Amino acid sequence: MRLLVLALGGLAAGVAAGFAHVSRGAVRLVAAVYPEVVFYGPQEQQVVALTIDDGPDPETTPAILDTLDGLDVKATFFLIGARAEAHPGLAREVARRGHEIGHHLWQDRLTICLPRPTLEHDVAATGHVLAEVAEVRWLRPGGGWVNAGIIEVAQAGGYEVVVGDVLPLDTRLPNPRLVGAFMLAVALPGSILTIHDYGDRGHRAVPLLERVVTGLRARGYTVGTLSALVPPEAVVEVAEEG
Repeated sequence: MRLLVLALGGLAAGVAAGFAHVSRGAVRLVAAVYPEVVFYGPQEQQVVALTIDDGPDPETTPAILDTLDGLDVKATFFLIGARAEAHPGLAREVARRGHEIGHHLWQDRLTICLPRPTLEHDVAATGHVLAEVAEVRWLRPGGGWVNAGIIEVAQAGGYEVVVGDVLPLDTRLPNPRLVGAFMLAVALPGSILTIHDYGDRGHRAVPLLERVVTGLRARGYTVGTLSALVPPEAVVEVAEEG
């Protein structure tokens, strides 16, 4: 079984490497349709952003925080509003440890399917909860799909919309080795990587983080928060490149 996993990991890495630049090209096409949305950051240096979605979870988030401390890396945590409201101390602990807080709507569901009144309510309710934790710049729609309505509501709330450019396979594959191989092969300068917290995904996040962060650093990448990759003045430049 171990040999099979290693073989599959090598295959995933090879396939991913072959399509990495093609994928970035495809993302550029989408970015041209939605220039207000950040899909990736500046590409001049080997810097990537690490984002963690769907927390906080009292069973898994503390271990993720400890892992990030051990790796000496900061990430952007996109928190679910209802979960942050249920665990305010844990949400504040994420910020206290120096991580950036992002807005990930009220519940873990496909944002693009929400009726406009529900979308407006969820953005406002989540914003109210997160404002007690930290200043929030970024909003990521659930499911990673975006449309004009999401952008309008987010901007009305004072948020910048971000998606990312690396497919988050940890929602589909339960093996951190395979997912890690894929992420390491696909990551390019400016990439925005997404790993998921909460439940089983949160438990798998610890070995995945260790594999991805150490692997990226071995390749000469700097790993950090979204705002470290995309400072406010860089947003217009990235949109123009897209």
